Amino acid sequence: DGVGNSSGRMGGHNDILDSKPRAISQVALPTLEPEALPNMPACPITGFPMIDPVVAADGHTYERGAIARWLTTSNKSPMTGSILPHKNLVTNYGLLSSVEDAARASKNNTR
Repeated sequence: DGVGNSSGRMGGHNDILDSKPRAISQVALPTLEPEALPNMPACPITGFPMIDPVVAADGHTYERGAIARWLTTSNKSPMTGSILPHKNLVTNYGLLSSVEDAARASKNNTR
């Protein structure tokens, strides 16, 4: 009948499909929220410290993922409400360097 055999036909055994997924509470998930670092600026969209800061066309700095999501549904600045002339994002290297330095210093202080 093709069910339960390993003939390779559709309807054969499907161990992967038949296995039950584990509950989310049983799966170890990484922490998605960054640990707040002293004196680090927060993204104006998320309110969380920035890890990958970028400058948008409005001149404001945002967390890359947050502003990228925003720009999928809007062509306006989340800060000013003005229409953006483009949707290019440029890494804020000055702030990125500060974020990386603060993260290193924080890691060294916890040892």
